[in-house]
Amino acid sequence: MTLYLAECYDHVEEIRAVSPEAAAEAWIRRNRGRNRDSRPTTLRTEFWNVRVALAPRKVGGKRPWPSDWEDIDIVQHPKPPPCRPGKKHTWKHGPVGHHGGGIAYTDTCSRCGVEKFWTNWGQNSEDGSEGHELVEYTAPA
Repeated sequence: MTLYLAECYDHVEEIRAVSPEAAAEAWIRRNRGRNRDSRPTTLRTEFWNVRVALAPRKVGGKRPWPSDWEDIDIVQHPKPPPCRPGKKHTWKHGPVGHHGGGIAYTDTCSRCGVEKFWTNWGQNSEDGSEGHELVEYTAPA
C-alpha cells in the first residue's frame, strides 16, 4: 500500500491505497456528504473530482505540499431504492426522447411507482461538461 494525499472540497486526507483511483474512492467513502446536501430527495448519479498525489516524506516532522497532483474523476451511479417488501422492480418502459446530443427515457416500476430516468447526455455537476450517462430515481409523489 502506498500513502497518498487526497483532496476534494478543500479537505485533504492521508490515505493508504493500492492506486490513486483507490485513494480517490476511499476519500469519497470517508467524506460523502461534506459540502453537499445530505438529505437528497432523489437518488442520482454523482460526479466527483478528487485530486490525488503521492505523499512526500516528512521533513522535520512536517509533510511538504506535493507538486504533482493527479485529477481523478469518479462517476457513481445510484442503486435503485427498494421495491415493496419481498418484491423486485418490474419496469414499464416509457417513451424515448431526444435532447441535446443524446437520448433520454423514463421507466416506471409497476409495483411501487418509483421512476428511473436515464440519459446519455447528462451534465457533470463538478465541471459542467455534457455527454455523460446519468441515472436518477424518484419516489412516487
